Amino acid sequence: MIDESLLLGLIANTAAILGAALGKNSPSLLGGNVTDGSGIEHLGSSKSPFPY
Repeated sequence: MIDESLLLGLIANTAAILGAALGKNSPSLLGGNVTDGSGIEHLGSSKSPFPY
């Protein structure tokens, strides 16, 4: 989906924008926050795999 010939920074930026757009338009993709074994909270965890 992302042109792998781009510079790494542009690839990362494109991935971030695509993720933000998915999150905005499909809020049901993400579940609630989860806390890992170290007590660190992770926002918007998903129980479903994302297609690639």
